[in-house]
Amino acid sequence: MLPNPLDLAYNSDYAEEGNILRFLKLDNDGNLRIYSSAIGSRTQIERWAAVDDQYQVYGFCGNMGICSYNDSNPVCRCPSDNFELIDKRESRKGCKRKVELRDCPGRETMLPLEHSIFLTYPPELFHRKFTYPPELSSYRWEVVSESTIINSDGMHGGEVLNKDSR
Repeated sequence: MLPNPLDLAYNSDYAEEGNILRFLKLDNDGNLRIYSSAIGSRTQIERWAAVDDQYQVYGFCGNMGICSYNDSNPVCRCPSDNFELIDKRESRKGCKRKVELRDCPGRETMLPLEHSIFLTYPPELFHRKFTYPPELSSYRWEVVSESTIINSDGMHGGEVLNKDSR
């Protein structure tokens, strides 16, 4: 007996008979999927995806991109009018600021993002605690991306506390 239970995934045509070819593919959107194809048909049908909600795939909309849905598909947008798409033809490349923070000293502000999931890379950041100088402790959220403070939590004296912090 294995010490941990197994996660099993069956694609939707698992019990079908015939000459069906199945293959596992890591797609360019970062999701792992199983496809099937009748031999000789040249048609690929998605049968299973590792992550049903595409927004849960880290980095789907790129750096500073916000994911939402239209009728049935995920759509990548920028968080506000202060940002623009890096590439208007490929919204998944993310967003950039129209004006860099260094060009507006003393006029920065932080806004809470309600109904949002903040994912970090590498994911191990959720298991660490970071401390910043006291002058940053008045901000509401505090997370560092490269050298820029995006978010801060002044409720804990400048420490970033996450789900797994003790």
